[in-house]
Amino acid sequence: MKITIKSKNLEITPSITALIQKGLNGIKNMINAVQESAVLFIEVEKDNGHHRKGDIFLAEVMVELPSKKLVAQSRGESLQSAITEVKAELKRELSKYKTKTVEYPRRKAMKSKNDTMV
Repeated sequence: MKITIKSKNLEITPSITALIQKGLNGIKNMINAVQESAVLFIEVEKDNGHHRKGDIFLAEVMVELPSKKLVAQSRGESLQSAITEVKAELKRELSKYKTKTVEYPRRKAMKSKNDTMV
């Protein structure tokens, strides 16, 4: 799996890279279970306009699978909270994708197998 990290209005330091990798560690395992040739794009951004409080950090993750693109986006007061929220959203999308591509065909096969046995 190829991972690309990009930032906007924010310098990527080793601590930010470690935070991103720690926060998305479980997602990498889920993606590898579904598709090993996936590409993961991560973009973190800090709003540098007139905002000083509130949700000024943005985390966006895009997963390119051979048959579909999954995108999750979240805003938060801190970079860590934005990454945590985007991880939860991406986890939901990945479980939906896995259900549609893996579980439904298995269920159909089992159902047809059981129908022929009866």
